Order: sequence, then structure tokens, then C-alpha cells
Amino acid sequence: MAWFKENAPAYNIDIEHIGVVGSSAGGHLAALLCTLLPEDDLGKPPELKVADTQPKACVCFNPVTDLTAEIELEPFFETLFGCKKMENPALYKTASPALRITGKEPPFLFPHSITDTVTPFRISQDMAKRLQAVGVEARVVTIQNQAHGFAYQLGNAEQKRCSIEVLAFLNKHLK
Repeated sequence: MAWFKENAPAYNIDIEHIGVVGSSAGGHLAALLCTLLPEDDLGKPPELKVADTQPKACVCFNPVTDLTAEIELEPFFETLFGCKKMENPALYKTASPALRITGKEPPFLFPHSITDTVTPFRISQDMAKRLQAVGVEARVVTIQNQAHGFAYQLGNAEQKRCSIEVLAFLNKHLK
């Protein structure tokens, strides 16, 4: 995002109207991006001049936001980080958007199916509550009877309803 913002003029992009959207692992990355502060040094190359990497809005479909919590996805994170949570708890905490909240985050929308069997619905509820507790606009869109990854299609009424909610949210915060 720092590179993107720094080079935006060359591509005629208005950096005041950038939002991020991610699903599942992409939702985790989108949320993490929104919880980074300009003073954070998480691999930012020194040649990048732009320190503010936050977008103006964030949509996270069924993300994992607290990697320190007991969830069924722990083997995935062990592969990603090359260690178990108990071997490097600080790494897991640093990579957990829910544990990085400061109140400086952009508005969030969490579309999540209550029947998601990969990422529990409660994760989005918890992240939204944490954001709201520090004054950040955050809302969960409850989706009925959809599997993990439901947002990749517009084949049924719930998927269409979700896309309308997402577009309304992005229009509100990016126009």
C-alpha cells in the first residue's frame, strides 16, 4: 500500500478514495493492513517515503483476526509462520489485527455466513465489537446458509444481498 500511495499520481489514482476488500486469508490481510500505523515497521523497505498505509474503508469476508485464539486453523498458521503459536506467541500477536486495534482504523464491514464451517462467525462479531469499543465504525452483515467463500459468486439471493451491502458501504466511505 505504501508503494501504491507513493506512485498513485503516476496512475491518476486518488489516494483519499482507496478501500480494501479481502476474503478468508485475504480478509485477514485486509484487516491487518488497516491496523498498521505509520510508525510500525513490519518489513517496510526504507526507500518508501509514504508511511501511512491505511485505506479509507475495509471489507473483510469471513476473516481470521486473532491468531492467538483457539481456532481450527492453527495448522495453517504453523505452516505460514514456520512455528507453533507457543513457540513464538509474539509473532502470532503481531499478525493478529484484533490485537492491534488503536481506534485509528478506517470503517469496517464484515460479511460472514453463520454457517461458515472454516472461519467461525464469532470471529467477525468479536472484531467488530473490538473496533466499536474504540469508536471505529464496524458492522457485521449476517449471511444465511452460505459456505466459506460465498462471496465469489452472485448465484443466489443471499450473495446478491451481500454484494448490495458491500457496494453501499464502499460508496458511503469512498465517494
